[in-house]
Amino acid sequence: MRTKIALALALLTSSASVATAQSDCDAALAATDNTEETQSADRRRADFNYFCSHTFNDTRRAWGAKADGRYGAIAGSGAYNENSYKVRQSELCTIGNREEHESSFRYYMGKYSGRALESWDRCKANEVVFNCWAEASGENIAVRTRLSDPRTHRITRSYLSDGARLLSPASSIAPGTQVEFGTQRIITRRVDEKKIINFYMDVSDGVSKSCKISVIPFAGPDTLPRPTPTPCERTGSYDFYGNKCGDGYRIAGTVAVVNFGIGSSTIVPLDVPDYRADVGRWFAGDFDGDGVTDLVHIVLQTPGIDPYLHVHYSDGKGSFARPTASFNFRTHANPRGDYNANIGQWEVRYDPMIKADVLYHHTGLGPRIHVWRPVLNDQTGRRTGAFVIGLP
Repeated sequence: MRTKIALALALLTSSASVATAQSDCDAALAATDNTEETQSADRRRADFNYFCSHTFNDTRRAWGAKADGRYGAIAGSGAYNENSYKVRQSELCTIGNREEHESSFRYYMGKYSGRALESWDRCKANEVVFNCWAEASGENIAVRTRLSDPRTHRITRSYLSDGARLLSPASSIAPGTQVEFGTQRIITRRVDEKKIINFYMDVSDGVSKSCKISVIPFAGPDTLPRPTPTPCERTGSYDFYGNKCGDGYRIAGTVAVVNFGIGSSTIVPLDVPDYRADVGRWFAGDFDGDGVTDLVHIVLQTPGIDPYLHVHYSDGKGSFARPTASFNFRTHANPRGDYNANIGQWEVRYDPMIKADVLYHHTGLGPRIHVWRPVLNDQTGRRTGAFVIGLP
């Protein structure tokens, strides 16, 4: 079935000091119409993105008596508790990072209730001098900016990616242009729904202020991938979601059928007693620079387990080696031992410097990103599954 494409919008402000206020404004927005049954597609998408960008306690506070039902509509069956919440977040919120889901929540709430988004705007105006967000305008995207300081501000830098075309006058985002006090609209048109649209603007009155908006392809919750059985290739195996295959649900001494969510799967020989392929997340990439796709299995958000990973190196012929030894993030991150791999989002990116794929960890703590680069070979020439932490 063809996946429907919708929009997820990411908004980042330059001030880390307003994080608590942002959460308060979002909580008020999420609480809109909590006494009513809200079944519109836009509201479902807003709820989904709020779930992906906020904690269990945030949703319980914002959704109130409707929390259990709204969580069930997103996550399916299962108890509404903190542990289940984190597991379902790791399974379902794989399209964007926390900030992208957070802004997408505002975007869809604006479509559901323009009046509610206006209240959010007034809340934000009390906290930041320069703010921006996005609104749907037919097939176009209206970038809204608000300047709450009457002093003269001018644009110092701006950028609109090739996923969109500017319909407003070029001067509306040109460096040197004075930013009007109050709210302004900058109209853009999507030219390719499959491309990520990035927009940012820096302004200054002697003190720099900035905002950024990203628009990414996003499958809405009405087409959300659910844990569905993968065709079993042998009795006794199991799929990525833990669905039973054949006549058993057996882990020890068997194989994992890993489904990548695109209608295809691959067999991974575990060859390790009690290997739990059904927890954590799987990633595909070339982690040794040999030009073929390997698998990384990160075990995270599992009660009582400190996050670690295994690498399954490919032989280039459709088969994978047995998993490498466990690589613990906390042990290898820093001498303090305070690294938390459970928070935020993980993704794979290509690093042209080492000509191999790396793991990006978006912590969700402001703009902080950690990059874990694979150790391509140790002194003996073996591939060990080790990584080193660094900056982007």
